[in-house]
This record gives sequence, structure tokens and C-alpha cells, in this order.
Amino acid sequence: MHHFFATFTTTNHFSDRRKYVDSYFDNISQKEMFSINEDLFQATCWGHITWPSPDKKCFQRNQFTFIGSARLDNFDELLSECGDKNISLSSELILCLFEKYQENCFERLEGDFGFLIWDAEKQQVWCIKDQVGIRPLFYFKQEDLTVFSSSISAIKAYVDKKHLSINKKYVAKELKNYPVEVGETFFNEIHRLQPAHFIVFSTKNASFIETRYWSFKMIDTSSFSNEKMVFDELRRLFKRAVETRLAGVNIAATQLSGGLDSSAITVLASRIMPKENLHTFSFVLNEKTKAYSERGIDEQVTQNSILDYANLHLENHHLSDGFYYRDSFACYDKSDEIMGGFADSDSIWQDSMYKQAAEFGVELIFSGFPGDEGISNPGFRYYYEYFNQKNWFWMIKYGLKHPYGLIRRFGSYYGAKFFKTHFKGYRKIQENRNLLHADSEFHAQLKDISFAFSSSFRQELIDTVYRAHSCLRSESEGLYASQYGITTAYPMADLRFVQFALSLPIEYFNPEKYSRPLFRTICEGILPDDVRLQKKQNGAMTLAFAEYWKKQQIEDFKNRPLMNSLRMFDTQKVFDETELDGMGRKVVLNKMDYMFEKNLSRDV
Repeated sequence: MHHFFATFTTTNHFSDRRKYVDSYFDNISQKEMFSINEDLFQATCWGHITWPSPDKKCFQRNQFTFIGSARLDNFDELLSECGDKNISLSSELILCLFEKYQENCFERLEGDFGFLIWDAEKQQVWCIKDQVGIRPLFYFKQEDLTVFSSSISAIKAYVDKKHLSINKKYVAKELKNYPVEVGETFFNEIHRLQPAHFIVFSTKNASFIETRYWSFKMIDTSSFSNEKMVFDELRRLFKRAVETRLAGVNIAATQLSGGLDSSAITVLASRIMPKENLHTFSFVLNEKTKAYSERGIDEQVTQNSILDYANLHLENHHLSDGFYYRDSFACYDKSDEIMGGFADSDSIWQDSMYKQAAEFGVELIFSGFPGDEGISNPGFRYYYEYFNQKNWFWMIKYGLKHPYGLIRRFGSYYGAKFFKTHFKGYRKIQENRNLLHADSEFHAQLKDISFAFSSSFRQELIDTVYRAHSCLRSESEGLYASQYGITTAYPMADLRFVQFALSLPIEYFNPEKYSRPLFRTICEGILPDDVRLQKKQNGAMTLAFAEYWKKQQIEDFKNRPLMNSLRMFDTQKVFDETELDGMGRKVVLNKMDYMFEKNLSRDV
């Protein structure tokens, strides 16, 4: 992944602060730098070029300049459409398509991207982000200055925190445990470009709006007339999703948690690339952290099963059982450096793994996210689709076979519809988690959309895959990995794979035999049956030592009183620090309070 920084301005008010941006990116092991300097537009792109890839560097073509990061899954198809066979870079191909179609080219792009296009002739800047929001792109606008970057911290370094104010609405949502909106950040003045959107900035138009260029559309799968054809196509698309992300990569890795998604990706990768160049990384317990774990289990048995089945090199399997930070304060300092302040879905827990991966020369690392949210969904609410469509034939057929089952499902569906949530008792849980001061005006302003009822199971899947969390987590993981010259990859978010799977008849998600039926069937011939048919809910956590880590953070902050600078915390809240959820909320308070003190400007 590349980092970039650009300014679009008619003033040089902040120009003396450019050195702070350069200094920030100097801390990231810089491999290649590309710059453009014009009267209105200045930009620099930093890249980790350790392997040949179509996702390479910023590029100029005629009046257009590409700044940012792009990896295209449909490169060959777009190349034939562009008509220039000499193109070898994603950046140049995108500019070729932009010349031909202007903004209509964006909907043709498939992959991970976040980039700018500078049109020197029209004096315009176009900002574009991929459909899921894998690649980061932030912007700051103040009067005649607009700043763009892949990093909030770079924007902070340029404009100085006295020009920024903490977003209290964003903070309030986190304190109430509500999902944040994807465009929001910790600062009022810094915004995240939404996935599947673009914006145009120009000197002629002071206002701007984010325009959606893509929405999920059902595709016709009727030509796949039987289950064998369907699953053959799904396996082909799954393999393609892994293969395209490995293009040009020499040394790759997978985050092998032991779950279905990461295990299947690991096996496919082992069949595509030389095994000696494939590494696996797993979070596990050690004797110290196991004592803090309520269940005391990780997934090493499954991990070892995959290593054996794929005949992987055991010396390339690396266990992570702790973090490299000396204490929680160092941990939060790193979080502030990478995320630019407090951030929902901050993936700092991955940082130590990426650091370790860099020591073995890993250039790309696979994740199984967001598999559970879409293709490998358990499918327990599949029947919502039939009630939503008023499919009497299914109801009668199912009722004759399972009369009491139909009654239960009828009650479950219409009960969830009445209470507007499928999670019974969730509101009570939210009340216990609420950390916002009782007098806050945000209690009346904010609405909780957590576990909101969706009348259609298919729409629930689509909404979950493309929700804000998918963007926030993958973006965060990518930012941490990029410190070490590593690119993150998410085959389970592949556009064609997801679109085909979620367009299938809903009975493919029916968990009559076992949960996650669609993905378990896809994995026939990919995973050994002891893994493919394993019971998913085994109590293991992705971050095996999560409980130890949370307790350690609470211990580190024991002698640091809450400053509560914005007077937003409910400081009377009592936490059960022996319970994981209680520990988690206490950690949120400690971390947020620490971030306030680092980022709150006393000059505003």
C-alpha cells in the first residue's frame, strides 16, 4: 500500500509546515517517492516497492496525474477495453480509462483502491475510494485549502492541532457503544471518503458532495442450473480472489486463526505459490496469558491440522503470544501515531504480528475478514427471506415437516420486526455499557442501529459486508501493516466472489445440516473435513490473549486518574473488571482519555 499527501490551495498559509509531513513519512521505511508541484496542486506519494506489481507508483499521463494506491482484480479486462497494450501499471490504466469515460470509469474498477486524479487543464482534483473501503483516504477542508492524505496523522502534522477540534458526536457514539458513521473521524475537520464514492474539488466550485458510483446489484445466476455448477463457480471465484492478490508477490503470509476463512485462504495460497515462500502467523496463549483466559483455549490444534494438510513448512509458522510494547502508554502512543487519535475499530492488536512478519520479508498478508459477515455467514436467519417474500409454499412445506419449528420461526421473525432488533436483550446490554455522562445532550440526539432488524436476510448480508466496520477495520489493518512495507489482502471481500454468492437462492444458506453451509460446501476439496466441519463456536478468540491484554491495560492505568477533559464520561460507572465486557469498557475510557490529552488543543 502506498501513502500519499496532497494539497489543493490558492494560498501558501501552511506551506512552512510541509516539512512536518515529510518527517512523518520518513518514519515509514520509504522505498520510493514521487512528487508533483504546481501552482494549485502539490502532492507526494510514498511507496514500499519490494516486489513488481501493477499496484506500483503514482503516474502522469497527458494532463492527468494519479496519486494514491490501486490494485485491480480485473486488470486484463480493463486493459483490453482501454486499447493500449503497453500499459503495465494500475495507475496508468486508470488514467487511460478516465480519459475515455471520465467518472463513468469508476464503476468499472474492481479491487482495492484509494486515489486522487489531478486534472491540470481543468484545475480539478478527483478523489475515489473502492467499494468496501479497503484503502484509506482522508481530507481536510478549510476556506481555500484542501488537504488529502492516506493518513490522519499526516494531515494533523500539516495543519497543526490548533486548527482541529475533537468530534464530540463521534466520542458520544463510542461511549454509548453505538456504531459510528463511516465518514466520521475523531476530528470535526477531518473526514473519511466513504466507500464506493467520489468527490470533485475545483477552484470554481467551493461546495462539493460525495457521489456514490456503485451499489450492490443482484446478478443473474440462473444459467448455473445445478448445485455442482454453482459450487464449481464459487470455488473458481474464490481461487481467483486469492490468485489476483498474489500477482507479482514473492513472499506472502496468512493470518491463520484456525477459523474456516483463514484456513481455506491458507490452503489455496499454498497451491498457488511456492510453499517455501508462504508464512503463517497465529495468535496463541502462553503459560502466563493462559492463566488470565476464562476458557484457556486457542486454536493451535486446527492450525496444526492445516499446516499438515497443506504440507507447509513448519519453520514458516510463527506464533504470536504477546505485544512488543513496553506498556499501555507506548501502545496508545503507537495508536495515535498510526490512527491519528482515537478510532473505532483500531486494529493495533495486529501491529506486533505485522512487525514480526516484516522480519521474514513478508510483502503481503491475507486475512479472512470479512468472511463471517457475508459468504461464511452462519445462516441462522435465512428464513427471514421467506417471511419477507410471503413465500407460502415454503411455509406450508416447512410447516408440514416441522410444525413447532415454523411457529418458533414465525414468532422469531415478527418479534424481531416488532422490537426492531434480532438480538433479544441487547438494549439492556447497551444500557450497562453506556459510559456517556447522564447530562449529555447526545442521549436524545443519537440512535442505536446496532443489530437492527432487517426484514430480508439477503439484504442483511449485503448491509453487513458493506457496513462501516468493514471499511474501518480493513483500513486500520492496512495502515499498521504499511509501516513495515506490507500490504493487506481480503479475498473474502472480493467483489465478484461476494456478488455471486449473495445473489444465489437463499436456500444455499440454510443451516439444516450445519452452520455456514454455503462456505463449508465451497471448501469441499479445499479443507480437510475435520476443519471444514468443525464446530465454529469453540470459545477461542482471534486474539487469544485478549483478556490478559485488557487486564494489563487496566493495571497500567491504575495510578492515572481520568482527566475527563471534555466532561463527557460517566465517572461514577462501576466496572466488573473480572468480566471481559467490563474490562473492555474500562479500557475504552482509559484510551479515550489518554487520546484527549494528546490531541486536545488548549488554543481553541
